[in-house]
Amino acid sequence: MAGLALLLLNSACEQAIKLAPAPTLYRVGNTFPVEGVPTTLRSVDPSILYVTDRKPEYAGDQLVDYGHERS
Repeated sequence: MAGLALLLLNSACEQAIKLAPAPTLYRVGNTFPVEGVPTTLRSVDPSILYVTDRKPEYAGDQLVDYGHERS
C-alpha cells in the first residue's frame, strides 16, 4: 500500500516543460533589416484581399454577411 502511494506521489512530480529559445529578432530587438524594405512597402495599413467561397447573404440589395454554406 505504501509502495502504491509512493508511486502515485512520484508520478505527480514531472519535469518542467522546456520551450525552444525565442528567435534572435525578439531576443536582441535590432536585427530586422528595415533598410532592405522599400519605402513604399513600409506601412502599418497593408492592403488586404479577402477571398471566400461562402455564400453571401443579402438584405435587399446590400451584402450583410457571408453564410455557412458554400457558394
